[in-house]
Amino acid sequence: LVSAAALGRAAADGYALASQRCPGGTHIRNHGSTQVIAAKWNKRGDPAGDVSVEKGQVNVRMKGRAYLGESCAVPEGCGPDKEGSLHIFKQRLLRRLGDKCADDWQYSNSEYVALRLLGKSFSYTADLSSAGCGCNAALYLTPMWQNSDVSSCSDHYCDAASVCSVACSEIDIQEANRHAWYSTLHTASDPPGLGRGLGMYHADWNASQYGPGAACVDTRRPFRVSAKFPQDEDGNLTGFSVSVHQDGSGCSPLTLEVDEYHPEKGVNGLRELGEQLRLGVTPIVSYWGIYENIGWLDGGKTCPDGDDAWSCGSAVAFSDFAVEDLTPAPRAPRTRERLAERLAERAAAGAGRDGRSAAVHAGAEDRPAAVDA
Repeated sequence: LVSAAALGRAAADGYALASQRCPGGTHIRNHGSTQVIAAKWNKRGDPAGDVSVEKGQVNVRMKGRAYLGESCAVPEGCGPDKEGSLHIFKQRLLRRLGDKCADDWQYSNSEYVALRLLGKSFSYTADLSSAGCGCNAALYLTPMWQNSDVSSCSDHYCDAASVCSVACSEIDIQEANRHAWYSTLHTASDPPGLGRGLGMYHADWNASQYGPGAACVDTRRPFRVSAKFPQDEDGNLTGFSVSVHQDGSGCSPLTLEVDEYHPEKGVNGLRELGEQLRLGVTPIVSYWGIYENIGWLDGGKTCPDGDDAWSCGSAVAFSDFAVEDLTPAPRAPRTRERLAERLAERAAAGAGRDGRSAAVHAGAEDRPAAVDA
């Protein structure tokens, strides 16, 4: 249950607690209509902030988190609660009275979208104009629909940091604010992950390219984000790339790329993540930072002097979701195939030069002592 102290703190900090589990629907182009499913808990014992939907745009308030779902069932006759933050207390009373509306915060992992994104791209429009230093507006992918563990947040939530007690792989398309941006891959056993971007630990871009008033992406206005998950002809994930673009900027899209990921010696992280993308992942949006230390994102010189480290605006927004097919990359030749091609090329060149046979020209000096299977 939510304590009176937690309610009071939320009110003092200017954010509203989640008022309804099913705030509305949105659309993913080339997938179809989806429902937004709001989290009840930010983490165990910490109530989540409010999430709303307006004309398909998902608005996430401080401490809010939501999942895209194929459905969001609400008992007939039940709907948005007009009492806002008192909703959870009302539920407790209704449950004691046997009221059917008391169960509208019950979650099932079968409701969540399972986007099969291997060999595809996922794109959307982000509005981070309210997210100052100390704030993190995130959109990421985890295999929530596969997670049968209800978790300590009671909604089957999982991520690489085990925020709600369940660890799983996680692809952070963005963890960002007006000044910083990270895109990070995590296997289930690699909470730190492998990332790229702009912030405390990454400098792939700079403040003249991304930030308030920047030439390429002015974060005071909405911009377009696209994440690509290419596969080769054998169906293997070959990398991860993110591009960020703003109409009218005159710049090429800002890009980040990861083509190798080995969280441990001998472990191919792309293989694990590729399998999750093949089976299906759930898009998650969140907005957090208050009472947290996110210096790992925007610490050091990332944030300019005068920008209040806790100046988080009321909400961030995500909209215009889309999935597109990618052309498979050619399969990389195996060792034996590469050797055969090289010997054939040399043999052909020799035969054309002096008429000797390919077998004679491909002499012993050109052959390796052994070839791995």
